Amino acid sequence: MQFRITGSAYLVDTAAPQPPLDTVDWQAERHRVFHSLSLPMQASFTGPAPGSEETDADVDVPEVDGIPTR
Repeated sequence: MQFRITGSAYLVDTAAPQPPLDTVDWQAERHRVFHSLSLPMQASFTGPAPGSEETDADVDVPEVDGIPTR
């Protein structure tokens, strides 16, 4: 059994409001994005990739503003 999926894309001329980048509070944005993730997604920032041979003990993850970084 075979399936063929077809689709079309169209460019639409529209403008979206966007704040000037020099006035964005990047620390608040980083917190908002990190805390909007599910717990498994948050954990993927601090642990080894699934299927890798590393364990959590092998990974030293620094934190910036309470958010783990890689």
